[in-house]
Amino acid sequence: MQEGAYDFSFGHCVPDRQLLVCLVCPSSRIQNDNGLPHTIVLGNEKGMDSRDYGSLSYWEDRYGNKNCNEEEQTDEWCYDYEQMAPLLEDIRNLLDSKDTLIVDLGCGVSELVFDLRNDAWESNILGLDYSMNAVDLMRRKSEEKKSKRIKFEQCDILNLDKQLQTESVDLFIDKMTLDTILHLPGDEGPQNVSVVLAHVANCLKFGGHFVLVSQMSIEADTEFFSSVVVDAFRSVEANWKIDEHISEESPLHVFVFSKRPKHNMRLRQASNAIEIKTHCH
Repeated sequence: MQEGAYDFSFGHCVPDRQLLVCLVCPSSRIQNDNGLPHTIVLGNEKGMDSRDYGSLSYWEDRYGNKNCNEEEQTDEWCYDYEQMAPLLEDIRNLLDSKDTLIVDLGCGVSELVFDLRNDAWESNILGLDYSMNAVDLMRRKSEEKKSKRIKFEQCDILNLDKQLQTESVDLFIDKMTLDTILHLPGDEGPQNVSVVLAHVANCLKFGGHFVLVSQMSIEADTEFFSSVVVDAFRSVEANWKIDEHISEESPLHVFVFSKRPKHNMRLRQASNAIEIKTHCH
């Protein structure tokens, strides 16, 4: 495994442990013509995806058209639970109990929340989605599966702070929801992502974690990561550890954001510290 610690004062990766190559982000790769981080591309080889991901009607139509059979009711974005389980295991050992809360941001009609329960996670689980059609469908599935302590609610995550209390969540999971927000035109996407991340940081308990699956890459998107992602977490009084996990077998990266208290006076007096490492598997 290779590891690196990113120093955003200089915009590059400084050696740490077994890091073999110093990663540098050329300015030409910081942002694409659509105002997104370089690596966030929703579409195909013919061009950007023209679907209106920022519109509630798009998501209501998408999930309102799901058929009644279970296969059609499932819409699994990116990694499924089996692929994510190894990274979640360490977190599970720290926080999994009936007194903890897991929130799936933009749950859609993914099986993730049910897979957590099927794998004997004991936490309370809350699925949040913009679409009421998705929420209704997931509630029906939960009733059919006789799931316990799993709830689903409609939520515009730009107003996440109105849905969840400060320091109330032990684990947030997001599979590409922030990427779809970044698909919005101009500066609207990055601005909205900054708002959501600040809410996540505020709602996380100390000792809690935020697991993000994204096309974003620290190496390619250093300036965006520094000015939007890191600044959003610095808005909350805490020390943060951010681990980026990269696999040679997938273009997707998994980020684990960990919220830690400031244990001593030196850290309390300093600006909110953020430790960032990348792990290549």
